[in-house]
Amino acid sequence: MKKLAVSLFLIFAVVSGVHAQDELLNLYASVGYGFPIGGRYVDSTYKYDSGNNPLTDEMDDHYLNIGRGIKLDIGAAYRVMENIDARLGLEYSGGVPSITKEVESIDGVGGTTTSKYKYSQFGIKLYAVPNFRIVELLDMYLGVGAGVFFNFTSMEIVRTTDGPDKYEAKVDFKNKPSFAFLGLIGANYPLNDFAWLFTEINFAAMNVTAKEREVESSDFPSNVNEDMRLTSGTVDIYEKGAHDRFAPVKTPASNFAIKAGIRFFVL
Repeated sequence: MKKLAVSLFLIFAVVSGVHAQDELLNLYASVGYGFPIGGRYVDSTYKYDSGNNPLTDEMDDHYLNIGRGIKLDIGAAYRVMENIDARLGLEYSGGVPSITKEVESIDGVGGTTTSKYKYSQFGIKLYAVPNFRIVELLDMYLGVGAGVFFNFTSMEIVRTTDGPDKYEAKVDFKNKPSFAFLGLIGANYPLNDFAWLFTEINFAAMNVTAKEREVESSDFPSNVNEDMRLTSGTVDIYEKGAHDRFAPVKTPASNFAIKAGIRFFVL
């Protein structure tokens, strides 16, 4: 990754020229999808045979990355120096599709437990963006920056049984804001003097740390899924180094995203 970044900036140094537009301010909007870089193992979907032994050849492991999913961006870029923009943007990221695991139960009531992880992020991002042109054919740009992301995660749990009973619970996680290191590379495609299309690849490096787990609602009886602590109102506080509390749960959110959008020049 470091070699790639150095190569890109060397290309910028060699081929940069006068940018095709002299406008000071542009507004932009884009949509894309983020692909995970790493993940936290949360569980597996698996089945049992008649002897209650897991069928390992039918297991499906699930890994959670909160940066994975659809991305929606809006923002503005202002020309602060020749060929260099300062870009301020807002990003919404939603976990689509959600992570769902299913586990066949082997206790006295049988059935299946389904857990669906839901997550989203809202980020404020600031970049420095040098613009350059390659051999008078393609207007491109690079960007480096940082951002603050607010993270929202929850889990919906449904337990069916071999009888008529069905239990449901919703668990909410409170998370600390995440600081992210950001990068991007993109290309512009002029439509006219006032609007450009663009495509870009975004990179974000960050983790999400949970500080609290709360069971918002649950109708699970005390003798079902006791190990999941699903009594309504149960609150678990995560704290590092505390002997009477759970250790903080860290979940990767690093990702690279492919986006397409449009920018409008207003000044």
